[in-house]
Amino acid sequence: ELYEWAVARLTTAFGRTPIQNLTAEQIEAWQAKLLGEKKLSPRSIQLLRTTLGTILADARKKRRLYANPMETVERFDVPKRELRYLTVEQLGLVCQAAGPLYGVLFLIQALCGLRTGEVTGLQWPDLDLEGGRLFIRRQVIWQRGKDCLVGAPRWAFAEPKSNAGKR
Repeated sequence: ELYEWAVARLTTAFGRTPIQNLTAEQIEAWQAKLLGEKKLSPRSIQLLRTTLGTILADARKKRRLYANPMETVERFDVPKRELRYLTVEQLGLVCQAAGPLYGVLFLIQALCGLRTGEVTGLQWPDLDLEGGRLFIRRQVIWQRGKDCLVGAPRWAFAEPKSNAGKR
């Protein structure tokens, strides 16, 4: 969905301009306009820029472009956001307000550093009470409507994306 969002934005920005006609100056002007408008975050603009760069690099590799204009476009820094964390007391209040089921999920997520898909993918065999360990063997993913069979649930179990995700 992120790729589709980016391609839709790029299509709006550059219209029917053939990629062979795109120049570094056009791309820099588009990038500066987006940064100036402040409608999108710098990170979102960076994602758009990366998607455009990937498209142009692929076209260059397939010899549809003589040169990739993104190679000369000036990069910009994305400011790092300061992360804020709940205190133990705040976490306790959130878990209490969420109720017994969701409170436990939030607590496991916070204390173990799990993603939502990982914590909702837990099953009883993943819990080793004797060893005091919790194993991540699967995650729950939300599928796009077009990827689902009619009448099938939109969520499904899936393996973690990488071996590092299995822990």
